[in-house]
Amino acid sequence: QVGGFVDAFLVRDGEQVEAGAALVRLSNEPLAVAQAKAQAELREAEVQRAQLRDTDPSAAARAGDRARQLETELLALQYQRDALSVRAASRGRVAFDTHRDLVGMYLPQGHLIAQVLPDAAPLVRAVVDNSDIALVRERTVEAHVALASGSPDLSAQLRAAVPQATTALPSAGLGRAA
Repeated sequence: QVGGFVDAFLVRDGEQVEAGAALVRLSNEPLAVAQAKAQAELREAEVQRAQLRDTDPSAAARAGDRARQLETELLALQYQRDALSVRAASRGRVAFDTHRDLVGMYLPQGHLIAQVLPDAAPLVRAVVDNSDIALVRERTVEAHVALASGSPDLSAQLRAAVPQATTALPSAGLGRAA
């Protein structure tokens, strides 16, 4: 697992993307250097194997073993380099964290920099104090959800209200028991 530096955003905030579309390109110089070094060592091992094939079969076999080891290492390095391209897991609208300038910033693998919102309306849950719920039920004409990314607001509607809800968790496994 490896992180990288943000090189470029390949799509705009709010843009529709398909599953698998590249969103962000990252770079990792030590990884690129390791890959170039392994490629050079592989070429050297292949040349050595070819030169020793007729004169020293056991040394040629060792060079061949080293070449296979390097090929495996190169596959792993290429897999890590491919992971430096952040891709959309699903179809939808991209919402980037636009409150920070991420270009040039190092991000560890798994760091959240964007979300792809599905085409279907997202489900948003909100907690409203019981003393204010009447205001929500009686006076709500329209609602909008503001995304943290600064993307355009989404239209919303009140679908259900749970009266007398509690903030205590129902199980000790989820935190503090009710």
